[in-house]
Amino acid sequence: MASVVLIFRGSPDLRLRRIYYPFFLPAFLLLLFFSVYSLLGVIVLSFDQIDLRRPDVRGFSALNYLRLMRDGRFWNAIKVSFLWLLATTSGSMSIGLAIALFLFRRFPVAEPLVSVFLVLPATLSRVGVALIWKLIYRTFGILNYFLSLLGLELVSFLTEPKLAFISVTIVDIWQWSFLVSFLCLSLLNSIPPNYIEEAMVEGASRWEVHRFISLPMISRGLLSVFFMKLVESLRTFDLVYNLTQGGPGITTETLDLYAFYQGVTIGGEISYAASMSVVMLIFTLVVLTILWRYLWRKKEEE
Repeated sequence: MASVVLIFRGSPDLRLRRIYYPFFLPAFLLLLFFSVYSLLGVIVLSFDQIDLRRPDVRGFSALNYLRLMRDGRFWNAIKVSFLWLLATTSGSMSIGLAIALFLFRRFPVAEPLVSVFLVLPATLSRVGVALIWKLIYRTFGILNYFLSLLGLELVSFLTEPKLAFISVTIVDIWQWSFLVSFLCLSLLNSIPPNYIEEAMVEGASRWEVHRFISLPMISRGLLSVFFMKLVESLRTFDLVYNLTQGGPGITTETLDLYAFYQGVTIGGEISYAASMSVVMLIFTLVVLTILWRYLWRKKEEE
């Protein structure tokens, strides 16, 4: 175990590193090949004119990208995807961190059992989660039943344009905020206990301990958790499709869902859908790079 740690820390012992090359390189090269091959295939396909309705039509051109610039539904999908990314990431991080701070050193005996329950929601199938919440949100479902007990009117959570996006977002936040809290709790437990104990002896409150000791010490770890959730939030298809299928109208239609409709089901325009994927990839890389440099530079300045 110690040798593995030394390798990842940049040990100068080249002989030690050579031992692990035969184990890591084959899998790495295989994954690299399939990733690059798939990426190049999508890029080439985006410049083609393949249409499942007219298989005889082919031709290399950039018309797909010009068409995207005039496609209002495409720009709506970009907007919905951006709002989804912002809402689910910020919501999961805020709630998850709050739960972790509440649980930290509060139930030391039961903490291992609590940690198991925190991980469980993230292990559930996205399709299964969507179907369960669809039953909860239905007009005569359990949520509307409790609202009726309070004397409130029935709410159409998934068919009301103003509520559909919020309802779907809540499902994603519910599933992933507990995993975020588990990761944040693990980061908090990695802090040397004497730092916190000394602060408590000096009379610091629980909030002051977190503000001035705990959170600054785990800030880099929190940054990694943030980017992990950010990347995960890009996977919206299975949850949104099984809850609303992008409706009502196109109020919850993300870019991957629109690409699916255009390329596979309704439109059959594979090349046009591929061009959306390329644009989404570029958009994602630009956003992640800007965020990473900004947050990391801000952390270094602190």
